[in-house]
Amino acid sequence: MAKWVRLKKYVQETGEPESSVRAKIAEGVYLERRHYRKDPYFKKIYWMNLEAIEQWLDTAQPRAV
Repeated sequence: MAKWVRLKKYVQETGEPESSVRAKIAEGVYLERRHYRKDPYFKKIYWMNLEAIEQWLDTAQPRAV
């Protein structure tokens, strides 16, 4: 499996809604250059790091509501 995939592919493979991913990016939950990258040529295209997100998921603490 590829380490980096486009956001569109990530959403298809994981079932996580794109709006949820974009919210995590905006809130700083997913960190640039670790969990995601902007395409160097097309800034509206995001690349997602599957390994880093899986590691984050394994160690993430629940948020207080």
